[in-house]
Amino acid sequence: MRELPPDYYLDHFQFLIDHFQSCYPEGFDEALEVFIEEYSSLSVFERRFLLRAYLRKPRVYWLSEFDYADIPEPDKVYQQLLQKKWLRAPEYLEIYEYLEGATKAELSGLLKGFGVEHKKSARREILLEKSYQLEHQDLAKVISQGPFVIAKRESFDFLNFLYFGKSKGGLQKLTLRDLGVMRTRGSRGQGRARFSDMWLAKQELRLRSVLDLLQAYSENYSLQFAKHNSLEIDPTNLSEAAEQKFNQTLVHINKLSKLSNEERILWLSRATAAPARMKYVRWLYKDGQKQAAREKLEVIMQKPSSDEELMEASDFFRLKFSDGGYKTSLLTEILRDSHEIVIDESYRGSAEWGIRNHLADQGMKAERTENNFFLAAFSIFFWDELFGRGAKGFHNEFDRIPSGLKDGSFLRMHNQSCQEKFEKLQTGAWKFLILKSFSENYGKGNPFFIWRKSLLGKLNLFFEKESPDRIQSLFELMCSRFMSYKSGFPDISVFEFADPDRQPLHLEVKAEGDALRRNQLVMLEKMSDLGFDVGVLRARYSFNPDTEYVVVDVETTGGRAGMHRVTEIGAVKMKGFEVIGEFETLINPERPIPKSITRLTGITNSMVAEAPVFAAISAQFREFLGEAVFVAHNVRFDYSFIQKEFERAGMLYRAPTACTVALARKTFKGLKSYGLANLCKHFEIGLDEHHRALCDARAAAEVLNLINKERSAELSHSHLSPPVL
Repeated sequence: MRELPPDYYLDHFQFLIDHFQSCYPEGFDEALEVFIEEYSSLSVFERRFLLRAYLRKPRVYWLSEFDYADIPEPDKVYQQLLQKKWLRAPEYLEIYEYLEGATKAELSGLLKGFGVEHKKSARREILLEKSYQLEHQDLAKVISQGPFVIAKRESFDFLNFLYFGKSKGGLQKLTLRDLGVMRTRGSRGQGRARFSDMWLAKQELRLRSVLDLLQAYSENYSLQFAKHNSLEIDPTNLSEAAEQKFNQTLVHINKLSKLSNEERILWLSRATAAPARMKYVRWLYKDGQKQAAREKLEVIMQKPSSDEELMEASDFFRLKFSDGGYKTSLLTEILRDSHEIVIDESYRGSAEWGIRNHLADQGMKAERTENNFFLAAFSIFFWDELFGRGAKGFHNEFDRIPSGLKDGSFLRMHNQSCQEKFEKLQTGAWKFLILKSFSENYGKGNPFFIWRKSLLGKLNLFFEKESPDRIQSLFELMCSRFMSYKSGFPDISVFEFADPDRQPLHLEVKAEGDALRRNQLVMLEKMSDLGFDVGVLRARYSFNPDTEYVVVDVETTGGRAGMHRVTEIGAVKMKGFEVIGEFETLINPERPIPKSITRLTGITNSMVAEAPVFAAISAQFREFLGEAVFVAHNVRFDYSFIQKEFERAGMLYRAPTACTVALARKTFKGLKSYGLANLCKHFEIGLDEHHRALCDARAAAEVLNLINKERSAELSHSHLSPPVL
């Protein structure tokens, strides 16, 4: 790794100043020009102090934190900057920023000073909650005497924003570049002005900064903002990016549980676009203001901000105000009415591969596509215009997405070269274009897709089998509205059928429990409008008597895999309805077992003292698990612990998983409880040593057997047939 020169952060900030002075016209922002002049007149120690502070998190500082060799007398520099009004005491919301960044000890001391009782063992989150309950004026009196903030932060932020187009993390990128950690566009990055309107740029920065803070801090901070900051901005006079951040801020505030409905509706009433406008409609309806909700819906449907918003509004209108008597959403109905394919349980977690192999058994050539493939097809086709020699629309070497894709000007910006490529597409000359682009650029960084060797074969199938007109129409849509149509693409594409004249079919696959998302339906409808053959396919997992299952139960030192360890493993391997193996061992967790856990499981520290650590039995247990479906009662718990233990042992473990709780709920409906003890009682299954691993694993295995017998009978009576695609 490279070394950074002394004062590298001063050089980086000077780079931002130079960029502003060279790329923006005189008078673009007179206040910023004054700031630069005053900053340049500061001593090197003062500038070091300010930049050290600016790069720290959070944004409220204590003088004791400034122990740097390059600032020999920080207290003296601090006083000088106070006198010159470059530093000041925290103000309203900054008081709460201090609380958010305070340590547990600092919060405890603050509460003690106000006489607020609290336990020494209380978690920091509890102390923070109590601190927010203190009166603001009392907090201000105490906090204004200690920590400080940068008085002219908005100018520092604005210089950063003019170059990077982001409200945070800019200068760190320059550091990572200099260290060789971050790759950039290098000499291909064009240094040019990002904004032409100073006022719009400042509004966008303000909204980005507000949203960053709301998302970074606790709900209490957001609540203080919502109650004491009206965010007085005219949302109808913003850039598209700023309007998006404004509406995202409204959505964030809408989530605050402590906000009254009246306050929530008042905030959402200012919404101008998705996703906030439909939140406003739903809250109006929930509040009983149905006529107002209907009127707002009609406005949205007449002038939607996106196809997705139009679909949501139309669906809500259909459910609440139409005479059709609809009781389920359009997404639910489409998914319910779609064709279903039964696939083996071993494909749990990878239903797309199960469908692909199922179709291959019927003689169809199907490939997994999804977002990665369609974005790869688009990117490789337009590589030169997007990232190569002909690329335009990058403001600096750090930009990842060309501005032409963001604002819809890509085709106009590259009109001649794009038309030449479309001509090659229409005439069949695309093969050399794709091969050349793929081979020359394979492995190069890009923001849209991951390179895979299998991509080239899929690309050839796509361009060969699909209609050039349809591909061109799709690419033109992505060029003009990329930010709206960069996701939601179908999971699988069928390129070959028994009928050689049949056009490719693109399928969105939904496994049990998966929901059809609105952006996916929007993409399917848009592709259908362009002439593509598209559809939705459901996958249902079936019991296969030839599939192996391993029913696992673990006892642990606590409830979180990342923080706690396994103390005992019990596992039962099954094939069909027969047990074909068992695995049992105590595990030394290499830490004390809490008394509460010992009371629950009966496992003591002395019992595990001579037991093997997990790493010692990891190879044996991994061999036992094999390629079986991993089953447990509340499978996320047991699977997460086993995965984490293998990870600590330097091994990767992944398997399809099934949960006997979820399967029992679906198979045996109407029971009062689906806990293991209650299921055992209901079905008269022995559970003599509950909360010991092998006993619980054996009981869960018997529950699985009962479930699989029901599923086996159901499948034998099913009239489902392979789909006619």
